[in-house]
Amino acid sequence: MNISEITEGKKGMPTGPDMRPMKGNPVAKNMNKFNKPQTHRNRKTDYQRKPKHPNKDMFEAPIVTHGKFNLTNMVKTEFDHWISQEHTVEELKKVMNAMGFSLKSDGERSEIKTF
Repeated sequence: MNISEITEGKKGMPTGPDMRPMKGNPVAKNMNKFNKPQTHRNRKTDYQRKPKHPNKDMFEAPIVTHGKFNLTNMVKTEFDHWISQEHTVEELKKVMNAMGFSLKSDGERSEIKTF
């Protein structure tokens, strides 16, 4: 008799029970998902962020942008805000003149020309 015959078993000899891998314990497998300690916030003593510059008006602060795309978007946003308000014809003439147009208005009829 050889060692290899003992460890491998002879042909025709019965083998042990079917050794399938265990599926595991579903309770133990999911234990870390549900039994976690919870933290409760104390809302009374929570930090509340205070405004950085409470006495400074935002219209006094400079607007800083990076790049041409951000600059054009900022100018468009400011112009849309300005144009949504009521203005006199003289104010509109000054804005059109700054953009390279001339505005002539006589009551109901307005004419815009380029320089």
